[in-house]
Amino acid sequence: MSRKIYHLSFLIISLLFIYSSASGQSIDIGKKFLKNESFSKAEQDFKSLATQNNDPEAWYYLGETYFEKENFDSAKIAYQNGIKSKSDFGLNYAGLAKVLYNEKNIPEADKNIAEAMKIADEKNVKILQAVADAYINGGKDLSIKAKDIIDQAIAANKKSKKKDKMNFILLGNMYNVENNGSAAVENYKKAIDIDSSAEAFVSIGKIFEIIRNYGEAELSYQQAMKVEPDYSVAYKGLAELMFTEHKYSEAIDNWKKYIALSENTPENLKRLINYVYLSKDYKSAIELINEFLQNDSRNSYMLHMLAYSYTQLNDVNNGIPAFNKYFSVAKDSEIVESDYEYYSKLLVTAKQDSLAIIQLQKAISMDTSKTAELSGNLAGEYFKLKKWDNVISSYNTKIKLTGGLSPKEYFDLGRAYYLDSNWVQADSAFSKITQAQPELIIGYVWRARSNAQLDISSEKGLAKPFYEKVVSIGEKDSLKNKADLLDAYHYLGYYYYLQKDNATAKSYFQRALMLSPDDPVALDAVKNIGHEKEHKKTK
Repeated sequence: MSRKIYHLSFLIISLLFIYSSASGQSIDIGKKFLKNESFSKAEQDFKSLATQNNDPEAWYYLGETYFEKENFDSAKIAYQNGIKSKSDFGLNYAGLAKVLYNEKNIPEADKNIAEAMKIADEKNVKILQAVADAYINGGKDLSIKAKDIIDQAIAANKKSKKKDKMNFILLGNMYNVENNGSAAVENYKKAIDIDSSAEAFVSIGKIFEIIRNYGEAELSYQQAMKVEPDYSVAYKGLAELMFTEHKYSEAIDNWKKYIALSENTPENLKRLINYVYLSKDYKSAIELINEFLQNDSRNSYMLHMLAYSYTQLNDVNNGIPAFNKYFSVAKDSEIVESDYEYYSKLLVTAKQDSLAIIQLQKAISMDTSKTAELSGNLAGEYFKLKKWDNVISSYNTKIKLTGGLSPKEYFDLGRAYYLDSNWVQADSAFSKITQAQPELIIGYVWRARSNAQLDISSEKGLAKPFYEKVVSIGEKDSLKNKADLLDAYHYLGYYYYLQKDNATAKSYFQRALMLSPDDPVALDAVKNIGHEKEHKKTK
């Protein structure tokens, strides 16, 4: 061999070695991205290697990346390209079968499994594992077929005196699909015994979470982090667990770590925003939402969250425009009853009561199950506008649906009847207050006023028992109840005057003077009661 040819051969061999080394290194990096759910980086890495070098292994992992993203059409193309690039590379047949099982194309999937098994041998356990994974992803009806394949992989490892934790992780996954949690955990633990596996710890954590053994679930996620501190899925699992337990601060911290180790996708940011919103940190939620909207300004979900966040802060200036933009982009199918309810709250704060009523009416029309609750809110808004008929009809709707009102609502209903000159119904509404809260003066005050209107001359004394209650309760704190007590003293004094019981009449007016020495009504009454004849003679 000439020196020139020798050098050329050496150069080619060196380049092939460099390519092989670089290829393996790049695929390992991509696999790390894939494991950490950094799908964009994994896709970029595998696609570059697959298209530039037509590497069947890169095509396979590109397909795996698409499959994890549930982009099944792209996954199928990647696996098919891998088969074209090297027909005896078995992983791509298994990957393609996985997609076909997902499509319920069982015959074609089985054909590809058969092709993969022709290539599989004791030296290539990965193909057996990929076939088992295809069966497991095929669902409960197919997953049991994975058992024989994994047994073959374990036997092959024994012959080569190797142990592979992936076999037991796959067995755990299979039993998981079969809803056999105990067997799944047992096999995940076998994987951990071979080589502490963060993936297995996370899988155990998920099982404990399903059976609501949250303490063990948390411990499993933490063990995964100890084994592999940069394994993003462990932080994701713990974040979701903390969210389930309503520990929103911990959920937020772990989800942020998950994003840092995986990628800041719109979906991941959306989940973080939900956590922050539920933690009631509405200001931070608004900051994150506005960050999201910079790239997608018409995202109806985010505009929805933004409007709700401003409502929670009672921020009228920003909240009303946020709702207006949300309603302008949202589809009718996306709008829910609470949207109108929340919007009405902002309009109430902005003193736009007429518009608030329109929103409440829309909310009621959308969700009849909330008619009772919203009718009460609607009545309150009608009261501000002094639309007494609407107040009355709204509260009566709520009474029909729930059987009653709160004391505050009965008070507003009573006043609406009173201001609408319906004294009988007013008295009936106020009586509900005295029944529910007999120690409070307010119910008796308004019952007295209502009955006084029914007995303008006061001769029947319809208001008498209620004004007497006003006195007995009010005199416990005369200064606080001064106005109501003076009304009661005046009424009772006049009533007894009509009954020609001057002594009792005068005593009530004197009590009024003790409370208010300058009270002109009481001064005049004390001066003149009992001296009526003298006045007539003088005249």
